[in-house]
Amino acid sequence: MHDVTSGTNINFQTMAHEDNASEPRPIEPSDDEDEPENDLSCGSSSFGDEDERNLTEHSDTDEMEEVVAGVAGINPYQFEPYASDSETSENEEGENLEENRLEDNSWCSCGNCEVMPTARECICCNEVQRVLDVKNEADISCITQHPGFSPVCLDVHVLGVAYFQYKQEYGDRPEQANE
Repeated sequence: MHDVTSGTNINFQTMAHEDNASEPRPIEPSDDEDEPENDLSCGSSSFGDEDERNLTEHSDTDEMEEVVAGVAGINPYQFEPYASDSETSENEEGENLEENRLEDNSWCSCGNCEVMPTARECICCNEVQRVLDVKNEADISCITQHPGFSPVCLDVHVLGVAYFQYKQEYGDRPEQANE
């Protein structure tokens, strides 16, 4: 313990009394050079003079973080694998495809698709495997030509029942709960 008023270190030692109660009592620091000093320190957080100068010279936060990380031995993303060239090119191609879907309907293979407001909505029935399975059974070029499409997907009353069933099963969407 450090005595703030006098600036000296005071160590506490527990003494056993006759009634077996323990009470800390201060021990004055000795002048013996043979006894080791009982200071607590963290060896990994010590800075050299050069490191301290580097910290004070850099005023930019990013630069300071880099200096501190270098001094502390921190290597972020040290064990993360690097992205391969094919992965980065696939991501770029995917972004380009999304942009292309919003420009025209060249992505449509059934001939009945229209460009929608978002790339997620711009999808052809030939791109969904479950729809392809149904289409192939009926030997049609687009799901809208299926005999069950109009009564199931376009009838207002059927859509209302499906909506309430969905709402009962999954509840309100978070943005609707506040309305």
